[in-house]
Amino acid sequence: IGNATAHTGGGGGGYTVNNETTQGGDGGTGVVVLKLKTTGYNPTSDFTNTSGLTMTYYDDGTYKTLKTFPINSYIYDISWSPDGKRLVVVGKGEVTKCKAITSDSGNTIGEITGHSKTVLSCDFKSSRPYRAVTCGEDYNVAFHEGPPFKFLKKSTNHKNFVNCVRYSPNGDYAASVSSDKHIIIYEGKTGEKLLDFGYDKSKAG
Repeated sequence: IGNATAHTGGGGGGYTVNNETTQGGDGGTGVVVLKLKTTGYNPTSDFTNTSGLTMTYYDDGTYKTLKTFPINSYIYDISWSPDGKRLVVVGKGEVTKCKAITSDSGNTIGEITGHSKTVLSCDFKSSRPYRAVTCGEDYNVAFHEGPPFKFLKKSTNHKNFVNCVRYSPNGDYAASVSSDKHIIIYEGKTGEKLLDFGYDKSKAG
């Protein structure tokens, strides 16, 4: 599988994989996130709407629903584990903002905590020991060890919404990007801050 996008529109949303478009969602609940699982015989895509997380699989030229899990009132990001057996899901909810679940049953595997407001992004470390990193509108970046997952460390260096977090392909580093115009690099295992690439207004041209 090469290209994948999620899109919203009237009457629900949909997703496009390799230029093939499929309608998804019901009513006004459009697809807002799509991630591809690249392990296993059939690469499995999972996409989200306001009802929860839906997993699909490719079979005989079409994408078919495999299972649906209720997660949050609204989901902003999802991340697969390297072995395709687990998912971290984050978003906006009055009670639950983050979850780590198994991909076969949807069972919770530990707790993803450390945020007081909407969680905007998450990522799963690709190498052992596994880690999960999250960030959100509370300006925080939270690191978790597991599974089962438990809180490891919180970074409070950003001064505005933290919009995205990602691990490097080998898992050695993590990076966060914020509306404060800073990119911060962390050690992948411990979450220790290593570098801060900040925008200096006084030096701007």
